[in-house]
Amino acid sequence: MNDLVGNGNEIYSNSSLIHYFSNNGLDLSYLNKFSAGGGGVLYLYQDSDNSFIVKTPNYSKYEKSRYYVAEKVILKEKSMLEKFKSKHLPSLIDWDDDGKFLIREYLSGTSLEAKINYGLELSKRIEIIAKIIGMAKSLFTLFHKNNEGCYVVRDIKPANIIIDKELNLFFVDLGSVRKETEMFTKTSRRVLGTRKWLYWPPEQLLENKEKTNRKFDFFSLGSTLFYVLTGAAPYSNSEQNKEKLMELYFSEFGICQLLIEEYVNKYSFPQDIANFISECIAPCVNDRLCEIPQYLIRY
Repeated sequence: MNDLVGNGNEIYSNSSLIHYFSNNGLDLSYLNKFSAGGGGVLYLYQDSDNSFIVKTPNYSKYEKSRYYVAEKVILKEKSMLEKFKSKHLPSLIDWDDDGKFLIREYLSGTSLEAKINYGLELSKRIEIIAKIIGMAKSLFTLFHKNNEGCYVVRDIKPANIIIDKELNLFFVDLGSVRKETEMFTKTSRRVLGTRKWLYWPPEQLLENKEKTNRKFDFFSLGSTLFYVLTGAAPYSNSEQNKEKLMELYFSEFGICQLLIEEYVNKYSFPQDIANFISECIAPCVNDRLCEIPQYLIRY
């Protein structure tokens, strides 16, 4: 383990969790496991003074000889949390230098996915959409226009956004962030036609080695906004034949556009946001936005 509270958060230095990890090493038996995904396994720790998220590698995805890959994901997120600071991101508290865990700030609230699934009136969903756009403007400036180059978030989706009672928003998973100039999509997993990875753009569902850029994030953002508006992702990823992939996406895109316009015409959904969502989720990468447009400056 590194020197405790290595990022300067002295406010946490007396936490019983920090002391326990210092004295006993990694023991998660008394923590509450509440989430597991490709990026890691999340545990909630609470004592009388503090609450933390402890994130560990998801070893179940790998053979033992490749456990180091899962640990690299944790170290990658640790480095991103060190690099990027924002009111919309959790603070890094502590970590293991070998990638066995990281500890970050706990942000109270619920996932945006769960919030929408519970059911919200349209006016509240429109308010949340405006706030998501505000958060995206801030984070995209931080990531896409960083002085070290453009970083692509690659995992914007409702499950990775926390919303609190005051509708403050936080993005909580930086494990997939990659630098634009260094990144290609290369996956051994079959993702095409699985009805999963619904926030990935279609060009990233193919198994070929495809260059990725910030347009990935705009597609994911637009898909998230569409989900908040309608309660469903815009695309199904239900076509397993890669030759027919774009045909399905263009067909579903037409349906999405009609649905968005229905919200504009029947429910006075803002036309500027409607245009933005459509431009973000365009199936063809050349038609997709790569900058927040000036017409959204008011959000």
